[in-house]
Amino acid sequence: MNIKLEPCRNCKSEIKPKLRRCPYCGILNPTVKLKEIFIGIAVVLIAMSIITYFMPQQ
Repeated sequence: MNIKLEPCRNCKSEIKPKLRRCPYCGILNPTVKLKEIFIGIAVVLIAMSIITYFMPQQ
């Protein structure tokens, strides 16, 4: 069973995907792309906007 290695976004070393910390440079979530982070933030902000829009006014 071959595991596809991915580059660390900081030091570019080939590591296993979904590691919590890069064993070479120590960065957290080394294989998570910045695009994925921004999409996650956008989804949370849109959900919060929709929830606050439908909350009753006091």
